[in-house]
Amino acid sequence: MSNGGGQLPSVRWIENIDLGTEEIKTRSGGDLARFLKLEDYLHDTDVSRNITFPQGFSVQSRSYFDSVQKAVPAGLLFPSQKEPLLVESFNALNEKRVLWLRDSFGTQLSPLMTLTYGQVVHWHYGKSFKQQQLLRELLEKFKPEIIIMTVVERESLHGLLIPPKPEVFERG
Repeated sequence: MSNGGGQLPSVRWIENIDLGTEEIKTRSGGDLARFLKLEDYLHDTDVSRNITFPQGFSVQSRSYFDSVQKAVPAGLLFPSQKEPLLVESFNALNEKRVLWLRDSFGTQLSPLMTLTYGQVVHWHYGKSFKQQQLLRELLEKFKPEIIIMTVVERESLHGLLIPPKPEVFERG
């Protein structure tokens, strides 16, 4: 583990971690193949990784607005969340509160987020933006120290990440 420096000098980053290939599986095509109606002809490759977690590392998860926690395996893949899901890691590299606005492509990254940050709220960005009052409430109560947003490329053109046209900034 090291101090990453740069924009977040107080964050320790993963290093020298075993990310060796554990297993490679082929499955029928995913989202893009289904959009093209070619899921029976196109195949995706799933690669599961062997991540080494530190001694004493444990994980609990719960719906953010619920108090019932459950222990989960350290390397669990968390799917995209329609409602906020709080994942708490004990003995993580950083005791930071992170709001992670993401989609299904974050599923494979979820064990690395679990290892890196002590508290991560997973929430689908599309669902969170449609529930602005709930998002405000979460921001006020959770008080994230870091907000991370990961967006699959095809969604980046739907207005979420596109700046307004220059005339929006002109004064009339």
